[in-house]
Amino acid sequence: MNTIEKTSVSLARFTSPDLVVPELCEQTPAGVARELNGLLHRHAALPESFFLTPAALCRELLTNTTLDCGMLVAQLRSTPVARTCFAFGRVRQPLPWRAQRLTPVQFICLAVESTGSSAEYRRVLAALTRLATQIDAIAELRSASTAEEILSVLERFS
Repeated sequence: MNTIEKTSVSLARFTSPDLVVPELCEQTPAGVARELNGLLHRHAALPESFFLTPAALCRELLTNTTLDCGMLVAQLRSTPVARTCFAFGRVRQPLPWRAQRLTPVQFICLAVESTGSSAEYRRVLAALTRLATQIDAIAELRSASTAEEILSVLERFS
């Protein structure tokens, strides 16, 4: 295990109530990605030039990390943002993401790496992966009804 993976990080530090959605409106992979991308643009000052194009969206849908607990981490790298951040959402009913044989996803995280902070970004991704292995945390994420409750889980279990 390398030093980056050993360093714990509070996931709540890299998101905000405006970037957490207890129940996403969209119910398709493309719609969910657009919804979270829109949140990042409105609340994390993502530049307009970085808005996911249809081609970039399709590429992201095919190259994300799906974790066994039903969490998906989509990664946007080398972006001109001030700090590493992520938008987090939950769908009411788990939905198939890439293939029917894969675990359907209920939690979707769209993480953005800021320019020059790849070590911090890797710590955030490692913390999300650890979170996905914690059964109690996943149960609490499923039952959380507000963005603040989800943030509390992200704070306590990361």
